[in-house]
Amino acid sequence: MSGPSQTHITSQNRHLRDSYAQAIGPLLQGATDYALLDFPYHENIGDSAIYLGELAFLDKFFGRPASYVSAHFNYRGDVDGYCKDGPVLIHGGGNFGDLWPAHHDFRLRVLSDLPHRRVIQLPQSIHFESNESIERTKRAIGAHKDFTLCVRDVPSRDFALREFDCQVVLSPDAAHCIDEVAVRSPQDRILALLRADKEKVGQGIAEYLSDKATIADWPETDVGSTSRMATWIERFYRLGKKVGVSESSLLMRVREQTYRRRSRLLVDAGTQFLSGAEYVVSDRLHAHILCLLLGKTHISMDNVSGKVSAYIAQWGDCGITEWASSPDELRQKVEALP
Repeated sequence: MSGPSQTHITSQNRHLRDSYAQAIGPLLQGATDYALLDFPYHENIGDSAIYLGELAFLDKFFGRPASYVSAHFNYRGDVDGYCKDGPVLIHGGGNFGDLWPAHHDFRLRVLSDLPHRRVIQLPQSIHFESNESIERTKRAIGAHKDFTLCVRDVPSRDFALREFDCQVVLSPDAAHCIDEVAVRSPQDRILALLRADKEKVGQGIAEYLSDKATIADWPETDVGSTSRMATWIERFYRLGKKVGVSESSLLMRVREQTYRRRSRLLVDAGTQFLSGAEYVVSDRLHAHILCLLLGKTHISMDNVSGKVSAYIAQWGDCGITEWASSPDELRQKVEALP
């Protein structure tokens, strides 16, 4: 598994970052203000990597932070009070569909609440289990006359073009836009970062790797003061609404900075975790993307929706990714490691 030069890896990462800008930038032309919704207030480091990459791109494009930010659970339908014009952006990821319904239900609510605003869904992978969910999504998109759906892979693009009446844009994931990654010296030979949620697919993989690798999912991370700050912000926010206080731009700025800081802490923990091994084996898409940013040789496998293989098929692997399509192939790849 001898790989390409660091110069080649850096060039490929830059190409993916530039491809994101070329896809998303034209959608924002002429805008001076914006909102960014569906902050990932959980400890999935991959989602935090997407958010941090979105911030890196948007900071450069607009030269300022969003005037309104929210997670799905603290949204109050009050975007217009903080951000009177400009696009309403919805955080990207892998939750467009019915696999993670809380986030998709929120997305459809935003479309219903804001028929008068331009709404842009930042790059997503699409996966539906039921026709009913597809039809409900189709109705919500059809009722909104200014919605753009950005997707991360060709199967998602083809599905969206076939099913939805909206503009569809193919783009890489925002995590490629992350400017700096935290690293540490390798302590382990192989890290097997394996999903433990509803998206896991491999049977017997953990058992096979148990005596060959350190096995874990994303590490728990101490986000410290950001959790306490977020709690206090929401208390003041709800109190202001109860007593009829007008929208506080200061409070929203503190919320935005708290989300920003939380994302950075989680991503730093993730890249340090990955860099702490000589080789990485994973079925997580953002283990792959962060390994690309780290220049880390790794073996990738698919998740239940096929988004990992679809993403790599479209955007490449920088020459440092080995693909394992089955447990048997994974065994061969692991045994071939130097």
